[in-house]
Amino acid sequence: MTTVFELNDLYVSLKSNHKEIELVRGVSFKVAPGECIGILGESGSGKSTMGRVLCGLLKPGS
Repeated sequence: MTTVFELNDLYVSLKSNHKEIELVRGVSFKVAPGECIGILGESGSGKSTMGRVLCGLLKPGS
């Protein structure tokens, strides 16, 4: 199957006051041609952070 977009094992963390806080942990998905996806989750679950990584505004793992 052809994949238009693939994300594998995305991690994003924030270092603050000598502590590291995980913002996104282990997100993976594939999008095939013609597919449409939605991202759902509770407030603070990392949806916007993941979107920033996908748009190149934030580096993965940073």
